[in-house]
Amino acid sequence: MTTFLKPKLQKQIQNGRVPPPIPFSLLLRKSKLTFESLSALATKIITTGPVKIESTPRRVRGLLDGVFLFDTTKALHLWEHKYFPQFWIPISEFAPGVLVKSEKYETSGEKGQAFKATLKGAKQTSDRVIVFEGDFAGDGLVRVEFSALGMPTS
Repeated sequence: MTTFLKPKLQKQIQNGRVPPPIPFSLLLRKSKLTFESLSALATKIITTGPVKIESTPRRVRGLLDGVFLFDTTKALHLWEHKYFPQFWIPISEFAPGVLVKSEKYETSGEKGQAFKATLKGAKQTSDRVIVFEGDFAGDGLVRVEFSALGMPTS
């Protein structure tokens, strides 16, 4: 089997040792494939669905202005396109009062609905968030644009 892992990492995995967490700066790099418009992303996910969804054993935390928005091991990898996944967070994993859902996106899909939302820190807010609900694979998931949280992306 061909693998792209470094030999040291391969040996750790074969010996049953868990490798150290990957820094967000490596996980959350900006890509030319990201959606400029959250509205376009919401419409795409509602109408055609995600390419693939998988659970991830990673612990994922969101911090905005000194406030933990979520701290979970229940995040999912969701492929918005065929190339690489993004972390999507279950709505139940957000701390009380930090996620405020607002108006619905105009989507043409019958499978579900997407809503604009705002994340609230101590003094800062971010509106680069989509909440998905309805009868499809993304039900109850929140798409957070991590770069809007001040997370390193390059």
